[in-house]
Parts: sequence; C-alpha cells; structure tokens
Amino acid sequence: MSFVSPVSLLSPVSLLSPVSLVSPGSLLSPVSLVSPVSLVSPGSLLSPVSLVSPVSLVSPVSLVSPVSLVSPVSLLSPVSLVSPGSLLSPVSLVSPVSLVSPVSLVSPVSLVSPVSLVSPVYLVSPVSLVSPVSLVSPVYLVSPVYLVSPMSFVSPVSHLWFTVCFELLSLSALQHLDIISDKTHPSPFCQTSLSFQVQYPPSPSPPSSPSAWEGFGTKVRLLLPYVWPKGSAALQGLVLLCAGLLAAERLVNVLVPVYSKNIVNELSAGGGWTSLVSTVCIYTLLKFLQGGGAGTSGFISNLRQFMWIKVQQFTSRGVQVCLFSHLHGLSLRWHLDRRTGDVLRSVDRGTSSINNLLSYILFSILPTVCDIIIAIIYFISYFNIWFGLIVFTCMLLYLTCTVLITEWRTKYRREMNDQDNQAKSRAVDSLLNFETVKYYGAEDYEVCCFEDAILKYQFCEWKSSASLALLNQTQNVIIGSGLLAGSLLCAHLVSEGQFQVGDYVLFGTYIIQLYTPLNWFGTYYRLREVILILFVCFVCSMEVLRDVSFTVEAGQTVALVGPSGSGKSSILRLLFRFYDPQIGRICVDGQDISKVRQSSLRSYIGVVPQDTVLFNDTIRNNIRYSRVTASDQEVERAAMAADIHSRILELPKGYDTEVGERGLKLSGGEKQRVAIARTILKEPRIILLDEATSSLDTQTERNIQASLAKVCTNRTTIVVAHRLSTIAGANQILVVHNGRIAERGRHEELLVQGGLYAAMWTKQQKSLDTQTESQMNNETQDI
Repeated sequence: MSFVSPVSLLSPVSLLSPVSLVSPGSLLSPVSLVSPVSLVSPGSLLSPVSLVSPVSLVSPVSLVSPVSLVSPVSLLSPVSLVSPGSLLSPVSLVSPVSLVSPVSLVSPVSLVSPVSLVSPVYLVSPVSLVSPVSLVSPVYLVSPVYLVSPMSFVSPVSHLWFTVCFELLSLSALQHLDIISDKTHPSPFCQTSLSFQVQYPPSPSPPSSPSAWEGFGTKVRLLLPYVWPKGSAALQGLVLLCAGLLAAERLVNVLVPVYSKNIVNELSAGGGWTSLVSTVCIYTLLKFLQGGGAGTSGFISNLRQFMWIKVQQFTSRGVQVCLFSHLHGLSLRWHLDRRTGDVLRSVDRGTSSINNLLSYILFSILPTVCDIIIAIIYFISYFNIWFGLIVFTCMLLYLTCTVLITEWRTKYRREMNDQDNQAKSRAVDSLLNFETVKYYGAEDYEVCCFEDAILKYQFCEWKSSASLALLNQTQNVIIGSGLLAGSLLCAHLVSEGQFQVGDYVLFGTYIIQLYTPLNWFGTYYRLREVILILFVCFVCSMEVLRDVSFTVEAGQTVALVGPSGSGKSSILRLLFRFYDPQIGRICVDGQDISKVRQSSLRSYIGVVPQDTVLFNDTIRNNIRYSRVTASDQEVERAAMAADIHSRILELPKGYDTEVGERGLKLSGGEKQRVAIARTILKEPRIILLDEATSSLDTQTERNIQASLAKVCTNRTTIVVAHRLSTIAGANQILVVHNGRIAERGRHEELLVQGGLYAAMWTKQQKSLDTQTESQMNNETQDI
C-alpha cells in the first residue's frame, strides 16, 4: 500500500471495520484516515465499506486514482472515476467518465433492488441525489439517459450489453419527453404493473431570443416543402405555370420604361403618326399586362394569383393540419399552462403569417432580386456605370436601413401581438364561463377587464404604427435621395446632348417601379413564436409522487383513495401517458409504456374523468366519439348500460339533442353518464375511473355502480374515489398521502389496521348517519 499526497480523505470520513486493503496491510476498527492520504491502483475497498453512513457503496467497488473524497461526502470538481474502476457490477462506468461540480448527495432518496432508471432521465447540473442513497445490485440503466458532461457506459438490459452515449446537453435542449419506438402494439393486456420513483429536474430556462432575421433561411427551408405539392401533377403544373408568369412579368417590367421612353422621343422628334400609334398601342398592352404597378394588379399578376389559389390552399391546409395535429400531440401540462383563446389567436395569426411569408418569398423577394440585378446590368450597359452605382448604393442603403429598423421595431410588434392575444383570450374565457359570470353578477367587471385589455392593445398598436411610420419615412428619404441623384445626373447628360428626353423618362419610370415591391421588407415579422411550439418540452416543477409502486393483476379492481392533492389523479395521468415519470417506469403486460406508441396504449384504456366536458354536438355523436364507427344500436346499448337511455328519449330530439357549449344544456349527472356511456362504447381492456360518480345522486350512483360492475368484469380497473362505500369491494385499496402510498390492502384489512383509511371511513359514516338523521327529522316535521 502507498499513501501519496495531495489526494486526501478528510475527517469526518472514517473507514470502519470490517475493512481491509488488498495490497499488504489492513486497517482495523476504529481507524480514521487523516489527510494527506491516497489510495493508489490496484488497491480496492471490499464490502462492507461505509463512507459516512447512511451512504453505502456495495461490493464490488474499485476506486482508482486520482480520486478525492472530501467531507461531508461531496464530489468536487475535478473528480474522475477512471477505467477499470467500476461501481456496482454489472453496471460499469467506462473511461473517460467525469462527474462535474456541483454534484452533491443530499437526503432523502433511495434506489432499491431491482432499480430501473427508465427513459427519459435528465440529470442537469447542478445534479442532486438525496441520501440515504443505497445502490443495491442489480441496477439497470436504460437509454436514453442524458448528463451534462460527455460520458458513455455499458448497461445490461435483458442480459444484452450495449453501449449508450451520453449526450452533452444544455438546459434548452431538454425537449419532448414522449419517446415513441417502433415496437409492435401491446398484446391484449393481462397485467398492469405500475412502478413510480418520481424525481423532477429543474425547469429549463427559455432559449435566448435570436435576431429577427436570423434563421430566415431555416424558415424558408421549413416552408418550401409545402410549396411543391407532392403526389399532385395538376398542382405541380400550376406551380410551374406561375413560375413562367413570374418570368414574363420580369420581361414586361423592362419593356414598359423602354416604350415609355420611345413615346416621349417620338413626340419630341415629331415622328410619323403611324409609328407613334404603334408604339402607344404596344405600351398600352404592356401596361395592361403589368398593371398600375410592378405586377400588382395587371393581367399577368391577376392570372398568376388566380392559378396560385389552389396551391395556396394546399399549403394552408398542410400547415394547419400539421399544426393542429401537433397541438394534440403536446403534453397535458403544455395545454394547462396556456389559455385557449391565446392559443387559437396565435394559431390563426401564425397560419396567415405563413401564407403571407410564402407569398412574399415567391412573388416579392425572388422577383425583386431579379429586377434589381436586371436594372443594374441594364443601367450600366445602356447608360454608364454611375447609374448602376446609384441604383446599387440606393438599394443597399434601403435594404440595410429597413432590416435594422425592422429588427428594432419587432419588439413593439411582438408586444402588440401579445396584448392582442390577452384581449382575445379574456373575451373567450369570459364567454366560456358565461354561467359563472351570471351567478356573481360580474358582467360590468368582465366588460371593464375587456376594455382595459383593449386599451393596452391599442397603446401597443400605436407604438407599432409609429415605428412603422418611421420606417416608411426613412425608406422614402432613401428612395427620394436615389431618385434625386439619378435624375440630376440624367438631366445633366440630357442637357449636354448625350441622352434624349426619353432617357430621362426611362430612368424615372424604371427606378420608381423598382422601388415599389421593396415595401415588403417593412411588413416581415418573425414566425419564431409560432414555429417554437414544434419544439415544446414538458418539465414538471414540483414533486408529486415518490416511491409509488403497485401491481394490478388481470381483471382486478384497485382503488386509490386519499385527500385532495395527494396524487391520485396524477397516477392515472401517468398511466395514460399525459405525463412521463422522470424516474421509475410503468409497465402494462410487462411492456414499458414509454417504449410503445401512445396511440396503441390509449386504444386499450378507457377513462371517465372527474370533470366531464362534452363537445357542442348531439348526444349521439358525443357518445360515439370513443368509437366513431359504432352503429346507432351500439350507442343506445352503451347509454342503457350507463342508465341514461330513458332520460335521452324524454328529450324533444332524443339522441339528436345538442348538448350546448361544453355540455352546459345537461345537468352534471347527465354529463357524467354520457361520459360513462362513451367509455363503455369504447370497450377498453383497462378502465380508469376518476371519481366517475361524484356528480350523481345516491340512487343514480347505485344504478351506475351496478352497470360499471358489469362493464368492469374481466377488465383491469383503477378507481379514484372519494366515497369509500363505492370501492369497499375492490381487490386492493391504496391510500395515497403526500405523494406516497401510506396503506394498502382490502377494505376489511385496512379497517382492522386503524390507520388513515379507517379514520376516513369512520368520518364518512358519521357524516352519512348525520344526514340520514336530519332527513328523518325533516320527514317527521312534514308529517
């Protein structure tokens, strides 16, 4: 054994018996190793070794120099575990591996055998693990696992070894937790096993805001696939025809000033009437094709716009469908953190902005660039290099100032858009909660709030308009300066006899029609706020569940009970994959649900939520929503099973009755029974009931409980219930308290234990007895 400084084990770290050092010599209890001490390869510490209990490292563990352990058991930078050192075989940390400061072991988390870290797990600096941390073999690390520093490790999964590369990630790179593999669909579920070990990482900071013009090429590449309609030869032909019309417009734009010049020269020279008529007719035809401006309202422009309608509709449809599909693919947390009115307004503005941007790119940017190049070449070849230099300098100043001012004023436009979203969101939220507004007589308050939002929007609109006016005035000054310089030069050359009067007209006409399409630069705004939703991630900011583990056998019913906010509904949402656990895994029929497609998983699960919201459609379509191919007879059978068929028939239009916005035309109990019928029609193999009968009266609840009992037969069922009497017959009852399972067992077993469940049962029974006694007294008084 050798002791080499400056790597040290500092007090209060003690090596307690039985501890031995393989290379000659042993340290017996109680012995403290005080600085400076070093453990040099190939020395190894054999089990059991305890470094400042309650943190334990289980055999076989090899520490290979250079390693320093500094009290109170922190790994400080730079600390490395170098090959062939290993922690907890069969999991090996292979060189080069480094743990970068600050990494600390703080209390209270334990990893118990068998422990699986299931994708996706993010460890972002500062990374904290809480003690007592006990790593007990076998430990499985399943990809993908992301750490801050580059790292690789070898992990045994199902006795297969493979290498997984740890990626160097910034906080902004933590994206979309829904990992979908190409595994086959789950087989008919015969077992549902859930294992939760939840630990949430810190929320990622928002990405820095890039320049308004930065990434313009990226946006163009993103949108161009929507311009070329794949699989439609007719639409592709329209695109090519529109491109040909654009080329024809460029030619017309050159010829119009030329024939304008010819008319002036012929009038000045007193040419023949026949020649003048011919020139005027050609000029008129060209202006008819061109329109009042450069391709703004002429025949060619109108024809191109008409032919482009089908292509634009294809583009708009593709973008909106893609966006709508993605919105449905985002996590529940994303939708809970946003207002519906805000999202709808952003989507509406975003899709229209995409259409406008494509039009600007194809029919303004590309043609204008071509016109500028043609103009510079024409002026240099027909006039002289000074005219080309004037045009080039003027265009350069125009574009530079426009880009800089637009970059500056983008914040005002974005602020105006945000306030517009706030105003529309306020209006939508108020109208959706119309009934609540009426309950509290808050109409005047809502009107005042909406007016205040409008005033804020108008103030931001004024700032945006003022900045736009500044941009337009700057553009006018540059255009006027260029026109003045070119006109003076041309007039000077005309006065000296080098050019004709028509040349002066040609220059003025050409330069004006060249500047007109440049106005698009002042109306381009960033699409980043719209496209960013394609890269949204979900990170929960608080710990909801900790060390929750249970198994539901095939056909069994498991009930989750506990106080509000204890995490019962979170378990159902995790099972349905609205969220993914940061640590732990959920298995259905032995398959990790994070490894199967969400659509495949959810096709086997039926849910009756606590808060039922129906579509503003007929009762028939609301029930059929779970299986749109179901026949009317199947819909009615599902309604009978949910004990609502007779009530529906009493309505004037029966099953064709409209339920109103969010189902407000129905009572709470009726909405709940429609939701139950919808779940019954789906015929799921797994049923999740989140206080499904909470809105029902006692008699209806009994009827539906009987129906649910039939429906849930031979189906795996998980019930979240507040009324304990409704789940007394469950195969297993789990009492959830503060994110943990405090008690588990059957109804009778939990009553005998005298714990939380027994206390809740006693409290509810006393409340029920009080209500019964009160009703009897009221009936006696009535008699």
